[in-house]
Amino acid sequence: MRSMQWLGLSLIALILLLSWGCSTTQAPSATALSASNTNLIFVVSEDLAFQAPGDVNPNTANLTSQGLQRSLLTATFLQQQVLGRQNVSGIYMLEPTTHLQTASLYPDMVALETIQQFAVLNQFTLPTNVGLGQATAHSYPLNAAYLPGMPLPSGVSPPLLFCSVCQGIDFGDQGGDNEILVNTILGEASRAFMYSRRLGRPSTAC
Repeated sequence: MRSMQWLGLSLIALILLLSWGCSTTQAPSATALSASNTNLIFVVSEDLAFQAPGDVNPNTANLTSQGLQRSLLTATFLQQQVLGRQNVSGIYMLEPTTHLQTASLYPDMVALETIQQFAVLNQFTLPTNVGLGQATAHSYPLNAAYLPGMPLPSGVSPPLLFCSVCQGIDFGDQGGDNEILVNTILGEASRAFMYSRRLGRPSTAC
């Protein structure tokens, strides 16, 4: 994992830990990834230095309306063609303050603005507080927090609360925290696979 290169471009990582076994949803397309595998997809986001002309506002480092339209097309492609309309199981995005933009050093919000369009094409379930059990809606959490115990970007105040399971991608890879994130995800996938085999569930595509 130490050989991974994280510098040079902003990265949005879509970590897809698709469940093992048969899907009851619409059949995936011919190009979709197999749900029997652990699929890690890295999507490169635009920034001021690397963008299609007119996609990023040079003053604010945010997406323009043209850039937003491009992100909508990207979201649809990922959900329909890459996932075969299946639900994602994790989205880990660039931590904005680890990649500063413009002469005023604004946080890089383009990664967040881009991947939000994809997130709402997936479903996420949360418990309700009104005694109605659980509620499912078209939305999905975006992991962009700092890894507890790792150095923070220069000038950033420590969060009041650290979320140990909400780590995002660090553009500077301080302390090798990106490798820690990927190793953690792969370890969880391996444990889930072994648990599935012990229960006698299918471990290959249907």
